[in-house]
Amino acid sequence: MDDDGRWEISQNGTVKYFSSHESRSPTWVKDPDGSVLHYEKTASGPCLRRAVLPNGDDEIYTGDRGEERLMKVHRVDGSVYHFTGERSKERLVRVQRADGSVEEYEGASGAEHVVDVRDVPKRSNGEK
Repeated sequence: MDDDGRWEISQNGTVKYFSSHESRSPTWVKDPDGSVLHYEKTASGPCLRRAVLPNGDDEIYTGDRGEERLMKVHRVDGSVYHFTGERSKERLVRVQRADGSVEEYEGASGAEHVVDVRDVPKRSNGEK
């Protein structure tokens, strides 16, 4: 497998991968805690797009460089948490559980509360 990229390992154990030898911005970074941060090259510079946490949760980000904001989190239990709002003021708006149920949230960041819960309809398996 040919790879024109390069690797850097810092003294604290941080690993950075650059997609080319000329690149000054990493494609991904693995922190000593086990988090892996994935970046995308954009006109404004590298933007955080994904963070895979040590517990297996997968965070998805959107926004321009310096304005990246959390959009959703895929939890290891199969639930998906959806967020909206400005960077560092994101608020939870919906949780889709692995069983198909959905919880809707309202409220300011850090003070969200459930306003609606939709359970998955139970299948009757032919029963009336």
